[in-house]
Amino acid sequence: MRRTLIIWLALLSCISLAHAEPIQIGSFNIKYLGDGTDDRNPRDGNDIRKLGQIIHLLDIDLLAVVEVENGLALEKLIEKMPKDDQGSALYDYTIGQSGGQQKIGIIFRKDRISFIQEPSELLELQEAWTPTKDLFPRLPLYSYVQAGNFDFHFIALHLKAMFDYDSIKRRERELEKLREWIEGKLSADADVVIVGDLNEQLDSAPFAKLNEDDTYYFCTSELSCDYTYIGIKSLIDHIIVSKVTGGAKVEYVEKSIRVFPSDILLKHLYGNLDDLQDRLSDHRLIFGTFATE
Repeated sequence: MRRTLIIWLALLSCISLAHAEPIQIGSFNIKYLGDGTDDRNPRDGNDIRKLGQIIHLLDIDLLAVVEVENGLALEKLIEKMPKDDQGSALYDYTIGQSGGQQKIGIIFRKDRISFIQEPSELLELQEAWTPTKDLFPRLPLYSYVQAGNFDFHFIALHLKAMFDYDSIKRRERELEKLREWIEGKLSADADVVIVGDLNEQLDSAPFAKLNEDDTYYFCTSELSCDYTYIGIKSLIDHIIVSKVTGGAKVEYVEKSIRVFPSDILLKHLYGNLDDLQDRLSDHRLIFGTFATE
């Protein structure tokens, strides 16, 4: 089974070889990735190793990870991931502070990704939603990234969940606040890449708040017959790029968006959805290719 996983992932990663030094950017809701002590969703060492193996063999260079308990959880994941010839870690991480057991983090390849501006939470976006609730349960994690000749503004999100009226209106305001921040802080032709668990499908009203001026391209629109959230088979994890002149859509390799695992591989590797959702996640990993020339 492990050999099948490696062969399949190696073949999939070869898709990107037609492009000179591309990078893979993705997002993964890992379903309460814990630090090994009283975890809400317990996993054993083999589960963590397989998770790290998947990220590496998919050749993902920059990955937003959500539902992470703390930095120790990511440290333990990176410990299980492959090392370079000198035995040093190929990957590093950063993590936000808000969100309780559902923090937003970033895993990145140290030899391919550098930060012009280090990742930090967008504290200025926070506002009260009700007297007892903040607007963002988990603040967006922002960084300015360099990969080859491609520099871009990277924003990792995990918006409010649920589909009741209040939650939908809250996501509308979250995305409106994010759009206002981008318009106020970044240049009109900035390369912007937004990824994460947005808890909204493509045709949702909240997305209209972000894309009010038709500024963004939803790479996930290429997955209209696919899904990322396994529980109800809905497409709620997204990769979004600016499509203004000079925007990140120029670097995005069209039709490169993919999810892992596929339905066929899911059944072969895990046997049933219950095993997958407990040992890997109740979401599928989503990723796409970007040119860096």
